[in-house]
Amino acid sequence: MICCLIEVILLYSLEKLKKTLQVYYDLLKKDGYLYIDKFKDSEVPSKKVVARLNIKSNNTKKDVVFYVERKPEEGTRYASMLLRDMKGNESGSLGMAYDLSEDEMEDLLKNVGFRDVKKIRLKNEKHFVIWLVKK
Repeated sequence: MICCLIEVILLYSLEKLKKTLQVYYDLLKKDGYLYIDKFKDSEVPSKKVVARLNIKSNNTKKDVVFYVERKPEEGTRYASMLLRDMKGNESGSLGMAYDLSEDEMEDLLKNVGFRDVKKIRLKNEKHFVIWLVKK
């Protein structure tokens, strides 16, 4: 079970995301492009071993585990990289952020001033939504 001590606040999160996009917009030259992506709204919970570490200093092995879970009803998304020892003990910290939707991302990009807000479909990309936007 996931618990958190910090509340994710919708309007605050959207305002901070908008300010960040504004920085990118301001840095671009006229007619410059920005590539931006995010996890798809259809993302499902996942906990997968993505690598195994062989630690020479103490002759142990640990798995690197990627964990993600969306909770749209709470407006949150959790993600972390954990280390799991061979006994199954996990360590690491949980990352939590506002669960920005694809529509919200497009609205933010347009509100900042980007033109030609277009999704790009890459043949092998299964997890991310990608936009190429123009100043």
